[in-house]
Amino acid sequence: TALDKLNQTAVTILDIEEDIPTGDSSDTKKERALQEKKEKWMVRKQTRKDLVNKPIYFNWHPDYRGRVYDAGYHWHIQGDEYEKSVIAFAEPEWITDEGIEQIKMAIARAFGQDKLIDEDKLAWYEENKDTLNYNMAKEPHIAYVQMLSLEYALTEGYTNIPVELD
Repeated sequence: TALDKLNQTAVTILDIEEDIPTGDSSDTKKERALQEKKEKWMVRKQTRKDLVNKPIYFNWHPDYRGRVYDAGYHWHIQGDEYEKSVIAFAEPEWITDEGIEQIKMAIARAFGQDKLIDEDKLAWYEENKDTLNYNMAKEPHIAYVQMLSLEYALTEGYTNIPVELD
């Protein structure tokens, strides 16, 4: 079944450090949320070195609607932007021309072009590819790894970085 396949798919953590969370802590609710993010960051910082480039497996489970979720917490495929950007397949895959187009569209989405139709995302990427700076993206972590993935795909012919996870 698809659930068995997910449970047997090895992933890994890419060697990309995470900045310490910052933000507004002007009220108790925001302060509590920021503290929670910092605690999660600390655990990820401490465990990252043990997981980088090593195969790990997530336990997947369905909900009553038939959707599936991984059971991770500090490392979570369906987690925040950083988590989505550093979880990659343990084994790379050869990339076709269609796969290269998918990566280009993922880059466009990371830069906020998610409402465009696919051909317009590709056109946007082609028009902007020489001036893209992942730090200026709507989702900079995802933009960075997708740009890295495209570089691997074009130079090596393969990548282990997923286009999208959820």
